[in-house]
Amino acid sequence: MNVFILDDDENIVQALYRMIERSGLPLERTLETCSPVDALNIVVEQRPDIIITDIRMPGMTGLEFIEELKRRGSRSKVIFMSGYKEFEYAQEAIRLGAHDYLVKPFSEQRLTAVLTSVIEGIKRERKSKHERETLLKKSLYHSLIKGYQWELADKEQLDGWNMQTKSLFYYLLYIELQIPADGSIERFTDIEAKLRKWEKEVLLPEYHSLLLFDDVRQLALIYSYAGQRQASIHEEHRDVWVGIKQEIECNLGVIANIGVSSILHSVSELPKGFQEAKKASQQMFFAGKPGIHMYDPSDKAEVVSSDLFESAKIVECILLGKHQESTELILSGFARIRQNHHADKQAIFLACNNLIGRLSPILKQTGESSLMENIGTLTELQEWMLQQLALAAMTAEQARKDPDDQLIAKVKQYCLDHIGEDITLQQIAEFAGYNKAYFSSYFKKKAGVSFWDYLTGVRIDKAKELLETSQLNVYEIGQAVGYHNPSHFGKMFKQAVGCTPAEYKLTMAGFGK
Repeated sequence: MNVFILDDDENIVQALYRMIERSGLPLERTLETCSPVDALNIVVEQRPDIIITDIRMPGMTGLEFIEELKRRGSRSKVIFMSGYKEFEYAQEAIRLGAHDYLVKPFSEQRLTAVLTSVIEGIKRERKSKHERETLLKKSLYHSLIKGYQWELADKEQLDGWNMQTKSLFYYLLYIELQIPADGSIERFTDIEAKLRKWEKEVLLPEYHSLLLFDDVRQLALIYSYAGQRQASIHEEHRDVWVGIKQEIECNLGVIANIGVSSILHSVSELPKGFQEAKKASQQMFFAGKPGIHMYDPSDKAEVVSSDLFESAKIVECILLGKHQESTELILSGFARIRQNHHADKQAIFLACNNLIGRLSPILKQTGESSLMENIGTLTELQEWMLQQLALAAMTAEQARKDPDDQLIAKVKQYCLDHIGEDITLQQIAEFAGYNKAYFSSYFKKKAGVSFWDYLTGVRIDKAKELLETSQLNVYEIGQAVGYHNPSHFGKMFKQAVGCTPAEYKLTMAGFGK
């Protein structure tokens, strides 16, 4: 914190500064002056935390001086000095927001006590302001995520943060920091503190930019620009994006991947810019390495089938020991993704999770793996999926050597071969050579799911495949997978997938919402 002393007597000014130095208080002195007129511009520019001023001075009284500073927006804490005890002076000082009123002569102890009180008050205010700003920034960040229009109060707050709200345009940068999800709390806290310091000392004053986040791994940076030219704007500002990326990586010791929105002409377009920048950042997934990725409006997300890898065929190959064929199906699916650079990343992960879910009875694990959260590129995802496939093939191979597990494999293959028929528990138990009760318990123990849940899953997966690839109508598809009652087929499908067969077919054809 710093302090400014204004008095027409230079000796008093120097004496007060010496008293403050002896007090040991954390205060630095600002440029000295004894003229109120000359001091106005200096105080406005340097913004001292505390001002100590005499009430009576030639040319401009201390009261007039502070009143003018208030008019100019000064938030400095004021302590008045005077050799007068008149009530009207103290009353006027209080009206102007004075923190205290010192009557000359006063002791060094009295000055120290008053300054200590002011310092503690400033600390409390700063802490409260920091907490309010942190909450507001988190709120603004979530409004970007959800696409809410920013309210007038939000725009006014940007002015308070020295953002150029009358700018010709803005950019929004979506910044992903590659920090392991299992990092320590201390690590995340340290990064957040460094980000806030960087924002205060560099982003706002140099770039007129604001940083919003809730999780330090995903940041939204709002960059404002007051220039008049729009030609080659991306090229002009690319050096800025590069500088921001380098500063983050240097100060935090992490790798940053940045997506940049299109030009935004008003604050109300920021939520749209967030979605654009986030989409642009996904280019790293296909590029294979982090970088700076500009939003391209011509990139339209293309539909990715939830059964991109033909999971039923892969499971069949695994159960029959055809590992090479299952590998080729995986590689073929990833080759189709690479041909489609506009594919949606989340849809790709959904297709992978769909296959993992089908392999889970073989792998003896639950469907969706949390390990996939740490995958950053398409190449990494392909390698991980091939590893899961190899593990499933090895597990299935071991199962085939076990007579009991080999029987389960035969039962599953029977279901695939007779999927369009009315398969009963009695029928399948007789095929396995057991009574119904024992077979039901045995199958669940070995396969990890009940027989009816397994059979339903097989039928629904086959129905999805036919809805995506065949010209059959919904009724014919229901018949083909063993649902001979259209109403029952629709009910079971919606229960498993979340929509009706007809809605699913439209979505896969690109006509869904």
